[in-house]
Amino acid sequence: MSEIIKPSVQAFLVCDQVIEDSVTKKKSLIGLFTHLQALNFPFQHQQMGLYFCLTDAEGLYRFDIDLIYLNKYDCIEVLNPYGSSISYWDAALSAGKPVFIMGNDDAHHVEKIASIGKDCTWVNIDALNCKSIVKALKTGRSYGMHIADVPCETEANRIKRLRDDLPRLKEFSVSHDTIQMALSQKAVEIQFTGQKGKILSTTCQVSQARYVIKSGDRYVRATIIFADGTEIFLSPVFRYSVSPFAETSGPVINRTKTILYFLTGLLILSAWGLIVANSLFGNLVRRIRLAQKRRPAYPAVG
Repeated sequence: MSEIIKPSVQAFLVCDQVIEDSVTKKKSLIGLFTHLQALNFPFQHQQMGLYFCLTDAEGLYRFDIDLIYLNKYDCIEVLNPYGSSISYWDAALSAGKPVFIMGNDDAHHVEKIASIGKDCTWVNIDALNCKSIVKALKTGRSYGMHIADVPCETEANRIKRLRDDLPRLKEFSVSHDTIQMALSQKAVEIQFTGQKGKILSTTCQVSQARYVIKSGDRYVRATIIFADGTEIFLSPVFRYSVSPFAETSGPVINRTKTILYFLTGLLILSAWGLIVANSLFGNLVRRIRLAQKRRPAYPAVG
């Protein structure tokens, strides 16, 4: 049996449009770009062209274009009244990025009670200050919640429900390979999700749940669904040998090597400067001496 040839990518470009000449079959890329800007995520870009060139492709292939490399961030806005980014969250987690959930109302008119209390983030903190909140968000001591709407609910009842009656996570622990949780209310369904958004286990009509992490589970996160449509999205549990939170905020500078390389470069530059100076000024001096030797001697006038 012949070995299947695996194509390799030579070029991958994103643009507004790809135009193909009908005669020569040559491609023209119109409007190349590397960034997209939007007020809210996820969003739909009206038109986009992808151009990628492969080598060693023989036969028919299926290609999936995934977001596999992300960096310099700790959280994703997964919950928003205008859309959900759960698939993007799983894509980042599947790529090995320890990133956590955030939810918010994206409300610009907070005086309207109906526009707030739809999506939120709960944080586990010891002190109510900015530093503690940011640390909790960046280390996963938090979870996101989508709060269901109740038809014909009065403003007073809505405020009371948001303040006193929402379900909450009472306990959560990881012991060896086992995840355990307890809730303040019975859930209709609890889903444990893993790599690439695959549902690993489902439990129904419970207020407690557990999951034993399997050898192939790179991460596990839980989604908890309640009878009124309210949902809780817990922060993921990761499997790792080296802590993913040990990332540095910037490049690590080796000062000894930096100084050594600087001095080496300075010596090379100085030597190159001497060679150039000798070439320029040495030739000039030789020409002056040669001109002096060829100058005719004039007789002295007495």
